[in-house]
Amino acid sequence: MKSMTGFGKAHRESREVAIDVTLKSVNGRFLEVRFHGPRLYSTLEMEIKKRVSHKLSRGTVDLSIVRRPLVSREKVTFNQNLAKKWLDGFNLSAKKLGLETLKDPRLLLQIPDFIRVEEPDTINPGERKLLFHALEQALEKLDQTRRSEGAALKKGIQSDLKDLKSEVSAIKKMSKKIRPELEARCLERIHKIENLPDVDPQRLLLEIAIQVDKCDIGEEIIRLETHIGAINSLIGETSLHGKRLDFYAQELLREVNTIGSKSTSASLTKRVIQAKSCIEKYREQVQNLE
Repeated sequence: MKSMTGFGKAHRESREVAIDVTLKSVNGRFLEVRFHGPRLYSTLEMEIKKRVSHKLSRGTVDLSIVRRPLVSREKVTFNQNLAKKWLDGFNLSAKKLGLETLKDPRLLLQIPDFIRVEEPDTINPGERKLLFHALEQALEKLDQTRRSEGAALKKGIQSDLKDLKSEVSAIKKMSKKIRPELEARCLERIHKIENLPDVDPQRLLLEIAIQVDKCDIGEEIIRLETHIGAINSLIGETSLHGKRLDFYAQELLREVNTIGSKSTSASLTKRVIQAKSCIEKYREQVQNLE
């Protein structure tokens, strides 16, 4: 079981270049990898994201790459043709205006685009290999932190399920008393009105039976117990089940809400509220699982 929250960083270097790869991941419904790196690596972006997807299945991941050349590969050029045209035009204008011509060579540095620094536009095989080694190392560290966070989440989820199971057990015990009590109240009312004119006792009994059945919560309790058992089974497996566990949260909440709508006593309503609190805590935690 793994969390979607994690961090991983790796540093690799050769004689020519040093590379730092940093990965930060947070919750996300699907896998989204946001690439932040030098322009030189833009051609590798798709392959980098593909390698990340082999390790991760869900989460929003910020992938940052910092490249520091240790040996200069930049090419510096001087645009002499541009400088000549610029100086010829300036000196001609100066002559017409009676001004001095340019004599200080440092003024050449003020000419726009006179000096050009061209960065390499290709990656040599050695640097490419170094980059992906750093990426794999950062992914391993990210995976370790996500597993560590996942282990902590697992304990929290198991605790929430234990609390929920306790609430469901209490509701189940209450349900065994609620139906007889409801039937007794209804019969008491029947005795008060059965002698009234235009009242059909058989029809009245049928209506009461229908109302009592509507308040029955036996099926909801069975489904809650089944869902809790299924969730515990999923938690015990090693494969990823974040989406399925989140789906069960919706099912648990649906059953508890139905019980709440059928409640005829304050004590049962109180248990329903406590059960919903357990489910909300459970849901918050499973939404961070991969």
